[in-house]
Amino acid sequence: MSRVFLILHAVGTLAVLAVCLIAASESVSYYGAEPFAFTYDRSAVALLCGSFAVAHLYLLASKRLTYVAALLFYPFCFLLGLTTEIVARGSAKGWAPGTATEAVYANFIGYIVLVALVSICAASCYWSFTRGRRANA
Repeated sequence: MSRVFLILHAVGTLAVLAVCLIAASESVSYYGAEPFAFTYDRSAVALLCGSFAVAHLYLLASKRLTYVAALLFYPFCFLLGLTTEIVARGSAKGWAPGTATEAVYANFIGYIVLVALVSICAASCYWSFTRGRRANA
């Protein structure tokens, strides 16, 4: 991969990590002074997207990042953050569409989608780690 692409990806990944760290610090500083749903969704997004960014920084540092995994980082991180926020906030607010059963089904489906996205993100990092070659990166 070209050095320019690697530098741009490192800057983008560091920006994502910085936003996650800011969100985590706000979550800690506002704990108890805001509704629990805001704290919960901000913490969940910071944890999941921040972990994904740290994994990519590790792949960059170990020179095992593949071009495909680097390009997939941005849409996966966006989808992971958006889905986590929607599911976490809806779950923490106790949102009930009509009945308690519908609320349980909505949360169950939301968390299944979230687990699937986390698995896809982890699989992309693992694939990059096993396919990436130290000599080429």
